[in-house]
Amino acid sequence: MWTRLFLVLASGAGLTFGLMLLSPSVAEWLTAFSNSVQSPAVEFCTKLVPGSSERLCRLGGNTYLALWLYAAVIIIFVAEKAFPADIHQPVIGTGSRHDCLMWFFGNGVFKAGAGLTVLFVVGWLYERFLSDLSLSFTKDWSNTWRAIAGLILADLLNWGHHYLRHKVPALWQFHAVHHSQTQMNPFTDYRIHFVEFLVSKPIVLIPLLMLNLPVEQAIAVVIFQRCYTMAYHANLKTNFGPLRYILVTPQSHRIHHSASEQHRDRNFGVIFSVWDRLFGTHYNDAHEYPAVGVRDPDFPMEHGSGLAGSIRAFVRQNLYPFQQVLRRRVSLDRTIGSTSVQE
Repeated sequence: MWTRLFLVLASGAGLTFGLMLLSPSVAEWLTAFSNSVQSPAVEFCTKLVPGSSERLCRLGGNTYLALWLYAAVIIIFVAEKAFPADIHQPVIGTGSRHDCLMWFFGNGVFKAGAGLTVLFVVGWLYERFLSDLSLSFTKDWSNTWRAIAGLILADLLNWGHHYLRHKVPALWQFHAVHHSQTQMNPFTDYRIHFVEFLVSKPIVLIPLLMLNLPVEQAIAVVIFQRCYTMAYHANLKTNFGPLRYILVTPQSHRIHHSASEQHRDRNFGVIFSVWDRLFGTHYNDAHEYPAVGVRDPDFPMEHGSGLAGSIRAFVRQNLYPFQQVLRRRVSLDRTIGSTSVQE
């Protein structure tokens, strides 16, 4: 029963996003239908806040009240119930509640406002200083091919940025927040430190600007990427069979989040697994489902289910990377000073 339901829902979601990419008219109709349901909810929420906060509330509502997002979450939760990688992990546990309340909703308004600001700034900088990067020959392409090319180019850049976040110690301190989750769930994808969030946005936006992608198709690409990354962060026991040779899967990304030393710095892909295979960072065993988390006993993990405790953990998790970078700097200065004295 669960398998059939999951396959029906997943097939429907895949068909929907495929039609959005292939047909602007379908994308416009589905977007209009979603807005007809979403807009009243956003308007209701904006009436509950002071006038000065209305703009931020509207930005957050348009992002976090989108029907697409919750349809994807429902599908993923059904799949987790049917095919759990960790059978002892509850579908809704301490980790998933923390990620949902703090990182998804709690950080949502900031990310919505920051995302719009980054879009504006990157767009302005691109037009002023980087417009020569625009690929004029892509204007003759169909929107479908531009969307596909944009997704591939952005994914390659994301792979490189992801690799650096693991290899550069200062960047790792911020990325470790994302890896701290010990109960993989769809909202783990939102457990991203705000510094990392601000840096990663332009990496996706610039390739789309270079390819002159229409707004409707750009939105479809972003929605697809977000829903897909949510899916493989879930507690799912599947490697997608032959599709694993092309796509990142829940199994391959669980290896990436593994707490075991043997899996360290493997599977950096965001959408496509081909980059890891090409650059030699792919972990070849497609049937392992290890425990996940960071190898840092001092990381401020969330505990219990109380809201106050979750808020304290959220604040500490955002401050922790700065503290670690500062400690590393002080330690480095002391080492250099000690070396100078000895000389």
